[in-house]
Amino acid sequence: MSSNSYLWVLLIAMIDAKQNFQLVLDNPIVENLAPELVDEIDFRVTQLNNRSYLSTKLRLKQKSKFRFIFDKVNVKHSAPELVEELHYSMIQINNRSYISGNLILKRNISKMDVNSCMDFWKTDNKKVRLYNLHTDTCSFLTMVHKNPIMSTFSKSLKKHTTGDFQCPFKAKLNYTLTNWYLDEQDFPNYVPEGTFQTITEYFIEKRKIFRILTTGRVVY
Repeated sequence: MSSNSYLWVLLIAMIDAKQNFQLVLDNPIVENLAPELVDEIDFRVTQLNNRSYLSTKLRLKQKSKFRFIFDKVNVKHSAPELVEELHYSMIQINNRSYISGNLILKRNISKMDVNSCMDFWKTDNKKVRLYNLHTDTCSFLTMVHKNPIMSTFSKSLKKHTTGDFQCPFKAKLNYTLTNWYLDEQDFPNYVPEGTFQTITEYFIEKRKIFRILTTGRVVY
């Protein structure tokens, strides 16, 4: 619904003339609990011929057109005996960020721990931690769907990945990510404007192997 259109609903309280009682409506108290979605809402009651007429006016805001912009991606590893090849890149095209990369291991990995967190700062600089995870990678891959944010990221990544990310991670297999971006259609109509940061670290026997840092913004 456009911002210039109105949705009018007229509700009439019908009172049977044969009854000895009458139903009279007072003006309702209305509170807008979703100002990011609703531009105007109004309820009014008018009285005419001993009958109450209730009318409402609702105007929705136009769907916001936000974008996820990545400002920085940094991937490091500290295990040359484990990693044969690791490359990554990021490009900006038409106000959208695309990330690509690949990973080839020298040997199989059957057990690896992961620490991952994501922080979001609204425009008032208020910080919100969206998730904070500490688990082994195999469990992470099986439980990722339980967190809505991480599930959205995971499904998005799978669309742009070759090489199935599941345990065990195989040697000599080229795990490739091609032109990955965050599709706004996978998210609610409204996402607060602000900045975000994710830090993900992988460990083998308490030794840090990989560290992935991303920073970005939600813009309108």
